[in-house]
Amino acid sequence: MRTSPGLSVVLIARNEENNIARAVESVLSAVALYAATEIVLVDSASTDGTVEIAGRYPINIVRLGSSWFLSAAAGRYIGTHYTRGSLVLYMDGDMELGREWLDQAISFAVDHGDVAGVTGHVHDIYVRDGQIASEQGPVGDLGKGPMEVKHFGGVGLYRRSALEQVGGFNPYFISDEEPELCIRLRDAGHKLVSLPLIAARHYCIPQKSLSGQLRRVRMNLFLGFGQIPRYHLGTRLFWIYLRERGSYVVYLAGMVLTLVALLLTLFTRDIVYLGGWVLIVSGFLSIYLIRKRSLRKFGQSLLFHTLAALNSVRGFLKAPRSPDEYPTKAEIVRIGYHRGGLG
Repeated sequence: MRTSPGLSVVLIARNEENNIARAVESVLSAVALYAATEIVLVDSASTDGTVEIAGRYPINIVRLGSSWFLSAAAGRYIGTHYTRGSLVLYMDGDMELGREWLDQAISFAVDHGDVAGVTGHVHDIYVRDGQIASEQGPVGDLGKGPMEVKHFGGVGLYRRSALEQVGGFNPYFISDEEPELCIRLRDAGHKLVSLPLIAARHYCIPQKSLSGQLRRVRMNLFLGFGQIPRYHLGTRLFWIYLRERGSYVVYLAGMVLTLVALLLTLFTRDIVYLGGWVLIVSGFLSIYLIRKRSLRKFGQSLLFHTLAALNSVRGFLKAPRSPDEYPTKAEIVRIGYHRGGLG
């Protein structure tokens, strides 16, 4: 058996019956040699067979109430509350954990006390009608060694003490919660590192496709782009977030200016306002198309930023809520026998 300073694995899931067995089995395999490991699945009120399938494995399971505010951040927040390891691994229920990455991530975290989190590359596997349609992952050399990064996405090993210092995940952010947490960690002086290994395989639909974008709209996942700057309004984190994650603001400003030009044209009956603005926008779009080198990628990017810009306004208008308001007494569905009990 290998030693670690205490490892907790937090799996989050909502209606992942097609993926949860693969996710749990990959975690059990990866932590098999680490004695002091606890595994907790946080289920966000699934209505399919996710909990039943996960219950076949020696893990702990807690379930959020259907009336609670449900988000990926809420699952991670509750998972942190119900675990106690000094290192916490968060992973989505539609992922498959990389065993080699976990071994090296734990060793790296133990050897580098100034590092708050370790991640790796995510290999996207696109699924359509239950079948693998295509894959999108790192091509060629993954890198020569560990590299400092700004943000994590979906899978990461964090130092609990660093999470506690900055407050951990905010359960009320409906999306982009992990980059927001990473910004707070870096602002507090911590380092975030990515190792040149596949941390996880992610079974999903292409997020940049039309169906992927519409799914994000239905699930209100673009609202986080507005929630986060509203929450940090009046602080330096507001500007840091917009600088690093707010590329949609340019599109939002473009929409506003287009509306102004249209109104000026209607009121003055002078086409020069709208016509001049259309020429400027056309120039910018032409440059953007050239940079993308693909009409499809250009269209996908334009759609993404348009949807993000429009929905960020809705998110910005939502009143901020403190994590302290979030309930913590989740339903304990199952206490596993393989590793530690619930914290």
